[in-house]
Amino acid sequence: MTPSSPRTAAVPAALRRRATALAAGAALLLGAALLAGQAKATENYALRYSPGIGGTDMTAPLDPGWYGNVNLWIYEGKLKDGDGKTPRTTTVIGGPYSVSTERDSTTRVRALLPRLTFISSQQFLGATLGATVMLPLVERENVVDITNTFTPGLESATLGGIPGAAIIAGANATAAATSNNLTGKKFGIGDLELAPIMRWNHATGQVVFIPAVMLATGDYKRTRLYNPGAGNFTTFRPTVQFNHIGDGWDFGMRLVYSTNTRNSDTKYKSGDVVNLDFQLSKFITESVRVGLNGYVLQQVTDDKCNTECQGLTLLGGVPGGEGNKGRVFGLGPAVGWIKDSGTLMVEGRVIKEFGAQNRPEGTAVWLTIGAPLGSL
Repeated sequence: MTPSSPRTAAVPAALRRRATALAAGAALLLGAALLAGQAKATENYALRYSPGIGGTDMTAPLDPGWYGNVNLWIYEGKLKDGDGKTPRTTTVIGGPYSVSTERDSTTRVRALLPRLTFISSQQFLGATLGATVMLPLVERENVVDITNTFTPGLESATLGGIPGAAIIAGANATAAATSNNLTGKKFGIGDLELAPIMRWNHATGQVVFIPAVMLATGDYKRTRLYNPGAGNFTTFRPTVQFNHIGDGWDFGMRLVYSTNTRNSDTKYKSGDVVNLDFQLSKFITESVRVGLNGYVLQQVTDDKCNTECQGLTLLGGVPGGEGNKGRVFGLGPAVGWIKDSGTLMVEGRVIKEFGAQNRPEGTAVWLTIGAPLGSL
């Protein structure tokens, strides 16, 4: 064995110092790649209106009395960017070498949405007056997997005296740590919904106006990306619902406009969103009906972020800022059972999403149970 010279003996220590510098550099590099994403629509993509919640209840007659309704909502979707693809960012490392960072972000929601509605016999402007309240229980989960793809040949190259293999190892370690920090789930109380109701009858159905207000009662922390509550802000949500009861065929439609105040914790203001829920159904027996239901979600104004919220991280490692507008479409079958012309209603629905931009795209499963609790 050839004795080591003083210069060669010092190499391991030098490599250790370079590895330390490399780890910091890799973290900065990956952080820059993470924060260069473009999918920024509504804070953490959390809405206070669950797309697809409108089903058979949109065509149920609302006569004076009390009504109870419980929705079980199970949803899973993957985050899409402005091009409808998995968010990916390419960053130049040096020379001909670069790293492509992909953020595979899955959001899961399991929620119980109990609603109590009252319709009085009082009238105003030709409409029967009422009120409704809902306080959801929500479990929200994020699973984030950040992966790097490096230019071939980097593993055998040297950049600034640092071995390419060490650069790859450092960046991948940072990706794994970041993925772990962005992943988790939380169960708790969601945000309270309160609304008056105005109901007008027409020849074949009803028109209902519901100017709802959503209050920040849910479990929420600024530093947590998976909150049962959407945040410390108020949502104003005027809603118009129309239904047509035909000869065996029923049609219901709900148009919702949501506008938000600024989140007092993050200084982030999510853009306004329009939701359109619809369902077309037909009785195939006296108590069973099948149908097609779906929705359109379109954000119509940009997110707003002042200097105080710069650096805020959203779902999947995407930064806060002036956001692109989110959208998604959904369509799927519905099967309902109605007992004794309305003393009990049970309905199951599956909705598959498509065409998503700047928000998750996935599948929603709904189970609804509703019943009149007493008439006036």
